[in-house]
Amino acid sequence: MNQLQDKYQLVINECEEFQIRDEINPKNCDLAIVRENSIDYKNYCSKVIAHDELVVVMSKNHHLANNKEIDFNDLQNESFLCMPKHTYIYQLFNELCLKYHFQPKIMMNARIESLIGSLQSNQGISLLMKKSLLVFNHPNLIYKSLKQPVFSNIVLLYKKSHQELINSLMK
Repeated sequence: MNQLQDKYQLVINECEEFQIRDEINPKNCDLAIVRENSIDYKNYCSKVIAHDELVVVMSKNHHLANNKEIDFNDLQNESFLCMPKHTYIYQLFNELCLKYHFQPKIMMNARIESLIGSLQSNQGISLLMKKSLLVFNHPNLIYKSLKQPVFSNIVLLYKKSHQELINSLMK
C-alpha cells in the first residue's frame, strides 16, 4: 500500500448530484462513487460496491405504518415530501408516478436533512433510498419496501488505467 500512496494523491470532493455530471470526466476525476443509473459514464470502468432499495418513508403514526409492504397504487392520495427536482431519486419518483398513472401531490422539495424533520412530524411520506437513511437517527420514522420493488446499485467509477489502485482498494 505504501507504493500506492507514493503513486496516487487522494482528494475527496463531495458534490451535489447535478455537479457530479460536470465533474465526471477524465480530466477532472479519476474515481467516483455514484448511483449506477444517475449519469452516463462511458469513459470509465465500474464496479458495484453496494445494492440499494427505494423505500417508502413515513412517521410511525402514519396510517400506512402498519403495512408489511406498500403497493405503489396505494400512494395516490398521499402528500409527498420529495428530494430536489435535479436528483435521480426525484426523477425516478416521477417515472413511477407516470407508470402507475397518477399525478403526485408534492408538498415539499428539499434535501434529505430537511425531509427527515417533516417526515417525523407526519407531514407526508417520501420515497428515498434505504442506504441514504442509515446515516440519520430517526426514531419516529419507519420505512417500508414497495410491493413493486425498485433497486439501484452504487458503483465505483474509475479510469481503466487505475485498475491497480482499484484492486488495492477492494482488498
